[in-house]
Amino acid sequence: MLRVSYLFMAVWLSVTCSSCSRGYREPAPEPPAPKQTAPKRAPLKLWLGGDVHIGTELTRLTEGVALEGAMGIVNLEGPIAPGLSAEINSAGVRLRNAVGTPGILRAAGVGVVGLANNHRLDDGIAGLESTRRALQSAGISPVGGSTRIIEHASWKLALVARELGNTSDRKIAESVRVVVNSSDVVIVSMHVTGPPSYLPSEPLVAVVDSVVSAGGDIVVVHGSHAVAKVERRADALIVWGLGNLVFSCDCTREQDALLLLLSVTKTAGTLRIGAEVLPLQAGLNGQPARPAADPHVLMGLLKSLGSSTLTPSGAAFSF
Repeated sequence: MLRVSYLFMAVWLSVTCSSCSRGYREPAPEPPAPKQTAPKRAPLKLWLGGDVHIGTELTRLTEGVALEGAMGIVNLEGPIAPGLSAEINSAGVRLRNAVGTPGILRAAGVGVVGLANNHRLDDGIAGLESTRRALQSAGISPVGGSTRIIEHASWKLALVARELGNTSDRKIAESVRVVVNSSDVVIVSMHVTGPPSYLPSEPLVAVVDSVVSAGGDIVVVHGSHAVAKVERRADALIVWGLGNLVFSCDCTREQDALLLLLSVTKTAGTLRIGAEVLPLQAGLNGQPARPAADPHVLMGLLKSLGSSTLTPSGAAFSF
């Protein structure tokens, strides 16, 4: 009888444990948390134009040029002030830009204006300060003399604008060195004073070399009112002359001009600058700048001056 009881108990435990085993399920593993990645930063879109002087008759900066979505940077020759747009006498040329200049610049997408040039004091210190205020009121950043860092579309831009005259100023390189590690892109605008020339002077070459060595990413030369070669050097981009964009004063008649179009990306600390030049007919006599009638003629000139390889890209040329 005892053996039967033991046998019954063994069978009951076997059935019971088997039933428990069939009813138990291991918890399903939790899905892995989604990998956190930094949001991709949109490319920085910029355009850079040449020398600008706006008289009362000018109503727009460009015509037939697609600049939507890009921020413009130009060199403004002279203060914004009422009065004659230009006075030419034995003492030289004195320039003023029309009081409506900030609105015209803003309508074209200009966000930064270089004031470091030989006409910045044509209305004295007071004229320079009032020009700064007028630009800032229109949402435009004036740059000249001191380095400025601005934020645009999640990018931090360091802007250095200097007037060279006819001398070499290696202090510009130190200004660049100071901001290299605190900005995404360093843009250097230099203004030279002298007659129109396709070729840079030796002092200018020395300054550009020092600026690039110091970490300048984009270097643009203004002031001669003439176009010059475009160049890629290692990771830097150099435009030795953009010519006039618009110039109401008839003290310059240079009609050939370039517009520099940039798309900048930065991945894992590596900066990449996509660059195109758009040949223009400068806006003279109160007219806006327009695409050149025959862009290949101007590109032929740039090639003969030793530009980096230029590849047709629609109406523009990439390099």
